[in-house]
Amino acid sequence: MHRIRASLADCLEEGLLFEVFVDGAWSGIIAARRDMIAGVRGVHVVETVLAKAGRGQERGPAVHQRLARSVAASDPAAIIMGTIAAQNAPSLRTARRAGGLEIGARHWVDLQLALAAT
Repeated sequence: MHRIRASLADCLEEGLLFEVFVDGAWSGIIAARRDMIAGVRGVHVVETVLAKAGRGQERGPAVHQRLARSVAASDPAAIIMGTIAAQNAPSLRTARRAGGLEIGARHWVDLQLALAAT
């Protein structure tokens, strides 16, 4: 929990931690930080959390698009990126609906299992 708090504090310090409100009611957060991933500098989305009542209502793409507009206002050339686990199908769909593209992937292989299978 301390690591998450520290990460969100970094996002806040960079001006990239936003609360989400829907009709005046608190509905979640989206947090990002400037980072370099695979040699590419950009703004890395590190957390998107929507309140349970707001999930499944197509709000996620709107939240991501608002983040993109906010980032573009101060840095029009910024690249916005994130890491989503392949098993997290809802987040993958949200990113795609927001206009995100999958441009790379990492695959982890357990070498002991791979060697044992041969």
